[in-house]
Amino acid sequence: MIHIWSVLCKNSIVDQSTNNISLINALEKITVSIPKGLSKKKELRIPFSFDLVSLWSKKEGEKKRVNKLNIRIDLYGTRKKGRRKIFRKNIIGLKDKKRVRTIIQIGGIVVKTSGNYWLDIKQEKEGRFISVAKIPLEIELKYSSKT
Repeated sequence: MIHIWSVLCKNSIVDQSTNNISLINALEKITVSIPKGLSKKKELRIPFSFDLVSLWSKKEGEKKRVNKLNIRIDLYGTRKKGRRKIFRKNIIGLKDKKRVRTIIQIGGIVVKTSGNYWLDIKQEKEGRFISVAKIPLEIELKYSSKT
């Protein structure tokens, strides 16, 4: 399987009759208001749900051989410190499919500071997870000064 594209969006809707997908509110930046009293030095769990939608396709000649797709999503900041696995999925039963679309629903992320973050989409190949795409996401934390 090869990775074709991925989009980070607020949510996605699949039309049941055509199997076409609508991607709602593509995300490039999230601004989060933080109440006064929370430490700027601690990690924060941002309870923000979003979808990571990807399209995968079989290479020519792979059609019958490939029956599964194992993917993992990591999140890291610009310094690449604190890389954390936020999702892993094993998809089976792909023997007769030419392509597959994955919709990964993520219910929140943990960050420490504002900045540029990356969702690193990895695919398992020969027992190792290899990066196939990186989706940027800017996160701005606004600390409230009001009591």
